Amino acid sequence: MEIFIEHEFLIDFYSDYSRCKVNNSLTEPQNVLNIIFTEYAETFLFLDLIETDFKSLLELDPSFGFLLNYQSQLNFTGPFKTYFQKNDPKFRQALLCLNTKEDWHQILTELNCLILYKDDYQETIVSLIQDQHFKINFSNIEKQKIKSWKDFSLISELPIDYLIFTDNYLLVDHGSQKIQHNIIPFLNSILAKNKREDKATTLIILTKASPPPYQRPSPSFTERFFSDNYKNLKRLEKTHNLNIYLVNSSLLPYDYDFHDRYLFTNFSILTSGKGFNLYPYFKKSKSTTKIVHETILKKDAYEEYCDNMRMIKNYIKDIGKINDINNPMRYFPAKPPLTIFS
Repeated sequence: MEIFIEHEFLIDFYSDYSRCKVNNSLTEPQNVLNIIFTEYAETFLFLDLIETDFKSLLELDPSFGFLLNYQSQLNFTGPFKTYFQKNDPKFRQALLCLNTKEDWHQILTELNCLILYKDDYQETIVSLIQDQHFKINFSNIEKQKIKSWKDFSLISELPIDYLIFTDNYLLVDHGSQKIQHNIIPFLNSILAKNKREDKATTLIILTKASPPPYQRPSPSFTERFFSDNYKNLKRLEKTHNLNIYLVNSSLLPYDYDFHDRYLFTNFSILTSGKGFNLYPYFKKSKSTTKIVHETILKKDAYEEYCDNMRMIKNYIKDIGKINDINNPMRYFPAKPPLTIFS
């Protein structure tokens, strides 16, 4: 994660934090943000200062010494406006903590950054937790607030420029499991507010070729499976600007087990015990499975996110080293960009 903090935000935040801690009145958003600043691993911190000004900040308040824990991952940019206007940064997850709203922040919105402002960051965090942290229990779907794929459009409120699925049966298209009833409407719902023509959303699906019952997979079937499903997913480009990559998840079964079903976006993680072929359960069937959606504002969700993204990146790299010409297809139509996982 890339964390950008304007120094005025940082000073005011920790002034309030220290006062509330003494009074035993810390709020959940204050705790959430402090944990992100001080405990999250695999982060890069950017301050709108030059290094000499940072030393003055430490002299002003030694409690900011925790920032030194970032070591080589601590970056001094000077004013953020100048930094973003002169550079063309590429982010996987960028959280920006800014003092006040300004017109140039439109650049940040286009980069799919998550922005918190000093005056209302607490309300923003509360809203994200209330709206984006949810669990759906399919044993009693009638009582759930989400009853169909279209209800997942609330996820589209988050900044999204990539979606990564790990589900070995996501593209099954026979019997009651049809992609036009599952993954297609699901993606349409999640991408409801993502229709920019100038920037494509990356869709990566790790799955395996799944033949109909009582049929065995073969190299020719595997190739046809990925080719046909790629063509089916390409239809989404009529309404969404997508770069689609399919990855065969079954090539190194003794080293990598993609059993659990996940969807990762820039700032959230969605888990499904049974998988994402859930159309029958929206209609009439009951199941003991559940879907859980959380943002990376929750520390254990962030850690699970990082662990899984690292595993996916390593798997994609490792299957690229397979030289056996008899091995089934690895990627379709091409190897996905590993920069997303960095």
